[in-house]
Amino acid sequence: MIWKSVTLDLSTEQIASLKAQNAKVIKHLEDGFPLRLNVLEALKTELTNIANATPELAKTLEEVHRAGDHCAVQLLHSDNEILNLPWSLAVDNISGQALGAVNQLALAKCLPDYVSRKKLHAHAPPLKVLIMISSPEDADWKSRLSFEDEEFHILRAF
Repeated sequence: MIWKSVTLDLSTEQIASLKAQNAKVIKHLEDGFPLRLNVLEALKTELTNIANATPELAKTLEEVHRAGDHCAVQLLHSDNEILNLPWSLAVDNISGQALGAVNQLALAKCLPDYVSRKKLHAHAPPLKVLIMISSPEDADWKSRLSFEDEEFHILRAF
């Protein structure tokens, strides 16, 4: 298995746009509507454009498709809200599949402060933990608890 770390180098405008698109999706869900692809389309398009414009990730995807090797890609960014976006929805330009559907690819996400690029654990696949966070029932989407802050408290406890 090939292990790679890819730092997401995003502009301030890209970060603001991604967060705004994600806020629309969260509001849609919190309003009680079922999630449909058209709700995710703008966020998916933006994630796709960023993923395919990131040279390290594009090169890794090309290697995966050319050689057929399995690869674990660790996405790095200093903003946990950006890391928590559904990056597996981004479409790979080579195969036309979502990154989450590429069988040879495993995506992991991590804050750069908590990982050393030289100390990737090449003996186990990325650990995935489902975290459920409750919010007061009468809170609207603008005053809800911060998923990222609550997740950080749980991860710090690990």
